[in-house]
Amino acid sequence: MCLFFLRYTYLLGGCFALSLGIALLVKGSIFGVGAWTVFHLGLTNHLPMTLGQVTLAVGVLIIILSALLGVKPRIGTLLNMTSVGIFLDLIPHYILGPEPVASLAEAVILVVLGNIVIGFGTAWYMSADLGQGPRDSLMVALTQRSGFPVGSVRTALELSVLVVGYFLGGPVGLGTVVSAVVVGPSVEYSLNFFRWVGEVSLLGQIINIPVKTRLRSSRSKRGEVYREG
Repeated sequence: MCLFFLRYTYLLGGCFALSLGIALLVKGSIFGVGAWTVFHLGLTNHLPMTLGQVTLAVGVLIIILSALLGVKPRIGTLLNMTSVGIFLDLIPHYILGPEPVASLAEAVILVVLGNIVIGFGTAWYMSADLGQGPRDSLMVALTQRSGFPVGSVRTALELSVLVVGYFLGGPVGLGTVVSAVVVGPSVEYSLNFFRWVGEVSLLGQIINIPVKTRLRSSRSKRGEVYREG
């Protein structure tokens, strides 16, 4: 029972870190944000909903679609969807503050830091191995149904939501490009960090890396990882 509680507390920690990274990007959104956040912020321009509420609502729809396509959600998937939606509304008010950035330099720092934190948070929740996030589930479902490589499906999915988000008025800019470049390596290096933590600490009973990664070496094979939760 104690291990069960620790595993899900650990998962929530990763979801919080992921949400913090997204919130940092939104605060520095003058330079643009990641593809899914562009889509979510675009929807907030047309719906009487907050970013967290939109993220949660879209997550519900994606989970239903993924289930219809053959990928059923796990408890961790539902917890990821719910907690990220809640955290995205709480963090700007109680941690970062709702005030806009004071300078372009601050916005640049927030964009770079936000993407790194998103990668770290994604690897954190993935290392709990309690279920994929809603958007990860959709990627897997579309890959299984289409037969296309996961990388191609991921790219097509993100480009699709990016284009729709842009026409809905979501912020697209240099930060969107930075997100595409920075988050992937951040996830990979962070997964290696959590693998190391699992090997040298008691958290090894909780941590289970569901994909193979490498730190630019030939000791292990590199696997597929995903970005925004």
